[in-house]
Amino acid sequence: MKNRNNLILNCFLIVGYIGMLTLFVLLFIQEGGLTAEISKLSKIKKILNISPENLILIVSVIWVLISILIQYGIAKFLTVLCSESKPTRLMDVLIPKSLILVFNVALITIFKVNSHIFFLYTALAGTMLIFVMSYIRQRKVRNSFIFTLPFLIDALASLMKNF
Repeated sequence: MKNRNNLILNCFLIVGYIGMLTLFVLLFIQEGGLTAEISKLSKIKKILNISPENLILIVSVIWVLISILIQYGIAKFLTVLCSESKPTRLMDVLIPKSLILVFNVALITIFKVNSHIFFLYTALAGTMLIFVMSYIRQRKVRNSFIFTLPFLIDALASLMKNF
């Protein structure tokens, strides 16, 4: 029964995360955050019969969801391999990521922020929230760091790529 409740909760969290991510990408596009990419993709509109905005939205949501699941799989593998700890759960990742998306959506709608670099910094803050959620469950800094490592590497690599 407990596993079924976790599965239902994870499904709700994934659906909520996809909804927030879709809203974030739509608002980011509307605020002019991806104008260069949209202009490059405008040539494909005639071939695929889909608007560049919708193409970016679909690819972004699918790509982010797949990357989070892969990072979670790697984090779970590293945790099992390198430490003796309590089992991790997908909600330890989805809740912090969703909170950061809510924060980003609020920044876009209220303050009209559309800085790609700023959102990379909030992704790094989300990684710190993943660490905190993991620490609450694990009660060991080492285990929490190991679990957070794939997300931290991704956030830092994305940030360094833009400098």
